[in-house]
Amino acid sequence: MFFFIVFMAIDGIATLAERFITQASRAQGLGDGWLRHASIVATVFPASIILWISQKKYTLYKNWLFFCAVCIVLGAIASGTRSSWVGILAVMPFVLYQGAKWSPKKCFALVAIFICITGTIVATPQLQQRAASIANITTDRSNGDRIEAWKSATVMVREKPIIGYGILQGGKVYLQNYRTAADTQGLGHFHNNYVQTVVDSGFMGFIGLIVFIIYSLWIFRRWNCPYSLIGFCAWIGFIVVGFFDYTLGMSAAVKTLWFITGCSLRLYEDI
Repeated sequence: MFFFIVFMAIDGIATLAERFITQASRAQGLGDGWLRHASIVATVFPASIILWISQKKYTLYKNWLFFCAVCIVLGAIASGTRSSWVGILAVMPFVLYQGAKWSPKKCFALVAIFICITGTIVATPQLQQRAASIANITTDRSNGDRIEAWKSATVMVREKPIIGYGILQGGKVYLQNYRTAADTQGLGHFHNNYVQTVVDSGFMGFIGLIVFIIYSLWIFRRWNCPYSLIGFCAWIGFIVVGFFDYTLGMSAAVKTLWFITGCSLRLYEDI
């Protein structure tokens, strides 16, 4: 897990360097896709910050873990992938809640750092515009087209509510029969794990997914153990990013989730 965190930190540095060198609006770093990167960041980032803030004694790694966490966040900002920003923010309340019990000073430092990062985003017009566009569903067609596809998905679900259209078939049927002129891009899938699942597999598949997610969160309910909190926050990050992208269809994103889940369970059992 530590080496995975280090790799993501290196990727963050590479992404930040690419952004400064190319002066492009977005950067990819070592990855090959922004959507995969967002899910992986939201899944791995919690491990770096939780291991740093916990009471576990990693004398050789503590400061490096904090450095890695900062690099991962900076890389996410440089990439311009908004879902990774939302995913990181979504896990922070859980980290700060438990972290305050472990180390109030480190929690205060985290809050101060995030305030500084927020100030930097606000002071940088390009980043400020990117952050503000998260809630823009009119002129920002990346958001607007998603909304239009989700509207059509409600019609599709009403027509086949029980078993859906078949795995990965919903997007094809949508393009052929349900896409409206308002969808300017012609999305091949619904950019949402939950909409995609209910269209493809109906309410039977959707209920199965929700039960599976709840159970996965339940097995990591003992937050007093850092490894349990890592597993819980990894799932929270994945779940949140899944509202904006179809991460269940991304092999690298799913494998990362399973890797963090497996490591967290194994390390928890060893305590």
